[in-house]
Amino acid sequence: MGFVKERLNNVFDVINSNTVGQIPSMKYFDASGVELTGTEITNYPISSGIPYLEIQNGVCLPPLKLNYNIVNQPFPLMNPANETICDDNDGNADGKVSINIAADNFKQKFTSNISNATFKFYDGATLIHTSTNTGDTFNYSVSNNKTITVSVSSATYCPANAEITYFVNTPNSIQFSGNNELCFGDDLNFTIENFSDFLSVKLLSPDGTEISISSNHTIPYSEVRFGETYTLKAENSLGCVSEFTFKPSDSNQPKIGLINQTNNSIEAIATGGTTPYLYYFNGVAQTSPILMNPTANSYTVQVESAMGCLGEPKTIYFIKIHNAFSPNGDGINDTWAIENLDKMESFNIQIVDRYGNKVFESQNKNNVVWEGKSNGRALPTGTYWYHVVWFDAITQKSEQRQGWVLLKNRN
Repeated sequence: MGFVKERLNNVFDVINSNTVGQIPSMKYFDASGVELTGTEITNYPISSGIPYLEIQNGVCLPPLKLNYNIVNQPFPLMNPANETICDDNDGNADGKVSINIAADNFKQKFTSNISNATFKFYDGATLIHTSTNTGDTFNYSVSNNKTITVSVSSATYCPANAEITYFVNTPNSIQFSGNNELCFGDDLNFTIENFSDFLSVKLLSPDGTEISISSNHTIPYSEVRFGETYTLKAENSLGCVSEFTFKPSDSNQPKIGLINQTNNSIEAIATGGTTPYLYYFNGVAQTSPILMNPTANSYTVQVESAMGCLGEPKTIYFIKIHNAFSPNGDGINDTWAIENLDKMESFNIQIVDRYGNKVFESQNKNNVVWEGKSNGRALPTGTYWYHVVWFDAITQKSEQRQGWVLLKNRN
């Protein structure tokens, strides 16, 4: 029982307000029968025991004895079970978790009767918050083995206390081992060194695909999404999750940004990785970025950094334009055509004579050969001028060339 002081004469005010006519005499006694006087009556400590009152009405005996009956019913509370919470619940693995201790669902851990009740929250002996309303909010940071004491009271119940202890589980960090800097063709291999610390580990890809993995995992090069975020999620026996993110990078790779062609050269322009570079044209290495006098119809161009890191190869068609032909019917050099122009996504050829008159034009892949005629009529020997424009879908580049071609006819 707590230490409570009470005015005993207020308790028995029904007697004091008697209006019958005869004024009774009253005496107050403590639990041991000692009469109380003065401030002992107006400021009586209940902890001293149950007092009583004797009332003498005139000379009638015996006096009436009234016992002071103390009713002290505490607020009925439940004792919630202790809880283990994950350190990463608030996104910050610092050994602490923020909890809204004034929320209705927190209060309901202790009582379902939360309306018209006063909740006081203590950390040890320190009062940290008082809540008298539903829908309240008060976030408090708890660490491992932290006990929150809750005192609840209302107009009809005395204060009662209950407590809950929180255990904060901080999962182990994921020990990731692997190389995210990939050269062309290298698979992304990684190892989770402390895989045994977890019940399960999952890999979340940038496209949202989630798969369970083992301690060693490989992502094939063709499936690697460079510059995008992969997330490892490792769950321990208590259901707490550690996360580790990584982004594969191809920054060590020399990247071919531009390929220039002339009628007798191919030039590869690359950036990234470590210089000086080696340049490969159809697998043949050279230190110069320019291949002179190409002879093949197509070339696979690849660049290697000084650290031995290969970049992504590009395959191009070599556009070769001849500057003379003789349509004399001998089967040798009878027509004029631009080599590999039909491999381009789109093109336009125009040929004019020395007066600027158009003698040939084509945008048709099935009509890229000029036989030295205009509207079916053989043209005379002479120099003609061409202008050709094309778009290369491989290099995603629009190019053009212009020049002259000598037509040597039988006339």
